[in-house]
Amino acid sequence: MASRRPVAIVAIVKNEAHLIFEWLAHHAAIGVDRFILYDNRSTDGTRDEIRAFPDQGRITLIDWPMAFGQMPAYRDAHRRFGRRLGWMAFIDADEFLIPLQGETLPGILAGFEAEDGLAVPWTLFGSGGHDRRPHGLVLENFTRRAPLDFEVNRHIKCIMRPEGIDDFTASPHIFVARHNRIVREDGLSVDGKSLLPAPIEPRRLRLHHYVVQSRQDFEIKRSRGLCHPSQPRDEAFFDLHDRNEVEDLTALPFAAAVRAFQARRRPPRPARFAGLKRLFSR
Repeated sequence: MASRRPVAIVAIVKNEAHLIFEWLAHHAAIGVDRFILYDNRSTDGTRDEIRAFPDQGRITLIDWPMAFGQMPAYRDAHRRFGRRLGWMAFIDADEFLIPLQGETLPGILAGFEAEDGLAVPWTLFGSGGHDRRPHGLVLENFTRRAPLDFEVNRHIKCIMRPEGIDDFTASPHIFVARHNRIVREDGLSVDGKSLLPAPIEPRRLRLHHYVVQSRQDFEIKRSRGLCHPSQPRDEAFFDLHDRNEVEDLTALPFAAAVRAFQARRRPPRPARFAGLKRLFSR
C-alpha cells in the first residue's frame, strides 16, 4: 500500500514565544508531519522556543521580514513545498485544530481526498476573565467560549490539498479551488466564501481560536502590528471577541501530549562566539 503524503501546517508567526511550543506539540500529537513557519521579525524568543521543540526534522523555519507578509508566505510555501505534501493547513499560532472523536488529523483528512480542501469553522474562546497572562497551557487556561451559533464562528480556515489550490485570494480564510470543491465536514461546498451562511456545530474537527487570551496577551498582540491588513485590534475588537458564556473542556485531554513533548525539550544552543567574548573580556 502506498504511503500517504505528509500533512503540513503553514503559519506566519511573530512574537508567539509564550505558546508556540505548545502549538507545535499539540499539532504534532494529532498527526501533523511538517511545520512550515515564516518568522516575521520576532523579538521575544519565539525562534528559541521553536528550536527547543524536540522533533526538529518536522520544522522548516524561514525568515520573513515582509510587512503584511501572510499571503505572500502562503504563496511561497505552496510553490516551494506543495508538490511533496498531501495536505496544507493554513492557520495561525492562536488557532488549534481539535479532533472531537479521538481521531488523528490524517485520519480525518483521509475521507476528503476527492475534494480540493476541507473548511474548518472557528470556535471562539475568550479571556476567561484573565487580566494577566496565566501560567501553564493555553489549552487549559482558556476554557470559556462563545456559543457555537455566535456570528464570528461563521469564519473558516482551510486545509487544502496542494494540487487543489488554483490561486490565492486576498484573504487567509479562503482559496481559489481548482474544482470549486472546498467542503465542510458534512460534504457541503463553501462556494468560495470565507464565511459560512450560518454557524454550524462540527462533529469531527473544530478550530479553537484563542484570539484575545488574557488582557495582557491582547495588548501585546495589538502592539506587534498585523501580518494582514484586516480588522484593527482595538477595544471594540476585544469586546467583540471576549466571549465567555460557555464552559468548554474539549481541549483538556490534549494537554498530556503537550507535556510529553515539553519533557523532551531541546536544551538552549550556546550563544555564538560566547568563548571569544569571554576571552576578550578578560
